[in-house]
Amino acid sequence: MRAGFFGKSYALGMNVTIDAQHSPEQEIRHVNECFINWLRNRGKKCKTLILAFVAPAESHAQIRDLAGQLMSQPLGMGDIINRLDITLVIINSATGESTEHDLKCRTTTHQ
Repeated sequence: MRAGFFGKSYALGMNVTIDAQHSPEQEIRHVNECFINWLRNRGKKCKTLILAFVAPAESHAQIRDLAGQLMSQPLGMGDIINRLDITLVIINSATGESTEHDLKCRTTTHQ
């Protein structure tokens, strides 16, 4: 939490490890639950979302796709989600190299 010029805003950061016991599909469900709870609890004060995944290279494309789906799901909070600063960081578990992606939301405000 940080105090801004117009009051408080909130950030949520999640670090997820993908391996043989933790598939991208399984872990994105946990991320989704935390994301929805954060949106519901903080509402219009939500400002920044950072998702960091440590994963083998063969999972990186799937993680990008799942993160995009997470941001575009119809939650009825499109006005909030569309204003978020969202960063996806994917770290190669074998090499430690990372890539950073700015996610652009594609939600609508239709209920």
